[in-house]
Amino acid sequence: MTSQNFRGERPVAATAPLADTRRPSAARARRARGARGSAAVLALPILLLLILLPTVAAQLTWGDLFQGIIDWAGGLFNGDGDDDDDGGSSSSSSSCTASSLTGYTSSVSLGSSLTLHWTIPSGGKTVKFALEADGGTNAANGWMSVGFSSDGDMSPADAVIGNMGGTGVYAYHISGYGLSDVARTSSFTIYAPGLSATSARTLMTFTRSTSDGSVSVKPSGSNKIIWAYSPSGSKSLAYHGSKYGRTTVDLSCSSSGSGSGSGSGSGSGSGSGSGSGTGNACTSSTLTGYTYQAQLNGNSLLLHWNKARSNGAVTMAVEAKSGAAKSGWISLAWTANGKMAPADAVFGNLAGGAVGAYEINGYTVSSIQSSSLWIGQSPTTVTSASGSTVVKFSRKHYTGAVSRFLAWNKNTLMWAYSPSGSKNMGYHGGAYGRITVDFSCRTAPSGGGSRGGDDDDDDDDDDDHDRRERWHRSHKRG
Repeated sequence: MTSQNFRGERPVAATAPLADTRRPSAARARRARGARGSAAVLALPILLLLILLPTVAAQLTWGDLFQGIIDWAGGLFNGDGDDDDDGGSSSSSSSCTASSLTGYTSSVSLGSSLTLHWTIPSGGKTVKFALEADGGTNAANGWMSVGFSSDGDMSPADAVIGNMGGTGVYAYHISGYGLSDVARTSSFTIYAPGLSATSARTLMTFTRSTSDGSVSVKPSGSNKIIWAYSPSGSKSLAYHGSKYGRTTVDLSCSSSGSGSGSGSGSGSGSGSGSGSGTGNACTSSTLTGYTYQAQLNGNSLLLHWNKARSNGAVTMAVEAKSGAAKSGWISLAWTANGKMAPADAVFGNLAGGAVGAYEINGYTVSSIQSSSLWIGQSPTTVTSASGSTVVKFSRKHYTGAVSRFLAWNKNTLMWAYSPSGSKNMGYHGGAYGRITVDFSCRTAPSGGGSRGGDDDDDDDDDDDHDRRERWHRSHKRG
């Protein structure tokens, strides 16, 4: 009996496979033509290499040339038939996440070893950026850059480049694809540039205006971001090889999570660090003679104060508990727009224990001038005791420029100190930050500290408005 399969069909005896005499299908024909075409395209750059070799040999190495051929051919065989500069990493858009850095709200990953962090201060006139490179990588040890492009290409673009070789962080314009096309520019300004490094990471920080440059930064909407870094860890700016990429980022995106800089608003950062906070709930002062305190830079830099309504002044103390601030100069400033300038500032210096009132009208040491518009009231001392340096002063809350006087409620403050411990006023580097402190401190502290004056806050907002108007009228008459 001949066996049948489960479908009731007779089995077919096993035989040698027959040659397929059918005509090839259209799909097979297309694949064959594609293979022949790809082989021809692959041969083309090799032929060009042989023709152009005498011209380019003096500029490129064999490795550069063959790597270029391999990269181009790889793109063709993987379905990327265009000839643009796609780079090591390309993304149509990036979703932001909560920043892990204090003082920044959002971040996006730029490849395997770079992360871009940012925050937009109130008013939306500037954006504060930090480009973070993982510790030990070529990006962390050499140079790294982030750029702003209108179409996502390397050129034309505005870029910020930082170099761990000590040359600093500067603004550049990229007008082409050679090193000679990357040149410093004054078409856009970067504020508070800084580089800091630990074993875990390297940070390049800067702030950019949203209104200048050949490619402006948009606080909301799509921004074409390009990035690159040293492929070898070299500190000399050179060809990036495959270590570059591009993405599209909407800076208005927001993500909840840790590291946003809100809440306590301590503004601390690694090392000397820079930072900002959106607010700071006060606690009981740990400094004898003061009622409240708030963190300026973590627990290493504290602001203490009393409310003394009887004489119209607030008595304050800035306490440096660790780091370079203990041995050099320290400053605290009132700013109307969250920027370093214009501002009213107090500078304290351990050299002679002097405390002075100043106006800051720019971003250089020469633009910081002694002020007679507002004067720090007694006591004005700098002391060093119990392992801390304390700058003491007081300020009447209706003195100073009309837009940046001391308010009974929320005050936008800038702080800075000598990054090296120098007693001579100089550039603060990364040792600075911004924070909002509510001097009304509506949550009563528990524990010690002496209390000065009336603590009735019911009419604080109206009082500030009235005093602002009186100040403005009196100075117009003067």
